[in-house]
Amino acid sequence: MCVEVRTGAPVEAIDAAGVVAGATRIAARTVLWAAGVAGEPTEPFAYADKGSLATIGRSAAVADVFGLHFSGLAAWLTWLFVHVMYLVGFRNRMSVLFDWAWAYVTYLRGTRVIFPMRDVREEADRASERAAS
Repeated sequence: MCVEVRTGAPVEAIDAAGVVAGATRIAARTVLWAAGVAGEPTEPFAYADKGSLATIGRSAAVADVFGLHFSGLAAWLTWLFVHVMYLVGFRNRMSVLFDWAWAYVTYLRGTRVIFPMRDVREEADRASERAAS
């Protein structure tokens, strides 16, 4: 748990809590005020907990949202809906939904391989040399 500096109130140490609270902006103003750069004190810190969602596996999740606690398929669909709605733009939402649906139906996962650029360039150079000869 994190603690709000001025009041000592506990705040969850997860990204969503920081987003909801606007903690980054408030923290920056607090640092500037403490350093004497900005002359005005910061605004009061307020945090509204929207809940927590976590996937456990295929069609399984747990949810603690607005005081409701549930798990299983309903929580998993809630997780899916919330994450898709936070995407920007209709096209992005449809693309992600299609990718997730395809992965769900086919049991395939996307490739998660990272190649160093140096190796890729060397392979491309070798391939172009072979094509030229």
